[in-house]
Amino acid sequence: MIGLVCFCLIISMLNVALWPVFLTDLGQIWLLDEKALGLISGFYFLGYVLATPVLVSWTDIVDAKKVFVIGSILLTASQLFLFFFAQGFWSALFILVLSGAGLAGTYMPGLQILNSRLDKKKRISMVPYYTACFSIGTAFSYAVMSLFLTNSNFAWATLTTSFSAFIAGLLITILIPNKPIISNKNREKRFFNFKPAFSNKLRISFIISYAAHNFELFAFRSWVVALFIFLNSNTLNGVSIINAGLILAVMTTLGTA
Repeated sequence: MIGLVCFCLIISMLNVALWPVFLTDLGQIWLLDEKALGLISGFYFLGYVLATPVLVSWTDIVDAKKVFVIGSILLTASQLFLFFFAQGFWSALFILVLSGAGLAGTYMPGLQILNSRLDKKKRISMVPYYTACFSIGTAFSYAVMSLFLTNSNFAWATLTTSFSAFIAGLLITILIPNKPIISNKNREKRFFNFKPAFSNKLRISFIISYAAHNFELFAFRSWVVALFIFLNSNTLNGVSIINAGLILAVMTTLGTA
């Protein structure tokens, strides 16, 4: 079960590097400047930020399996919207918000699937393995999307990421047994309650520190492929996009260690 949920997380994340990898090409096609491209990148993470408190809190009152499937549906739909409807700044902006929300519906809810089904000892021991799969999924996405950029196109990339998210939701639906949540009025009243987090100074310090870390991390992930493309255009012996994707995959995987 742990292996299955980890696998589903990884394939559901295939879209993570889709926009960063195709950012430069789409910017030229849609005539977008750097500010517009950066805003689209940022709104992907905004979708994640806005959806996480709702979807993760929801796992306290419904089976996390259902939330993961909803996240997979959001990811599938967002990638299909990119294929059929993305034509410029505003369409891409709103579609990437939806895609970020889909990531929020799969990552932590996937952890909750395991938390609610494992005994205490296994629950503690599996956490580093599952959370490491987030980086593995990111690395896998960089490598695969770089292959698509070099050998295929944006349309086929979006269809592939849509299919992978759909398969992840389907596998969770079929192979993970349902886990009814025992009704608890007090727990339902605490839904979307931030007081426990913000009433503890130590927690607040960790939250702020983690936010600062994500500030640089997400900036790096948004622009690093564009940086490789820029360097290639200004050097005689640049790194190919495929090799750049592999370098980023290795870097991200090493970070997991």
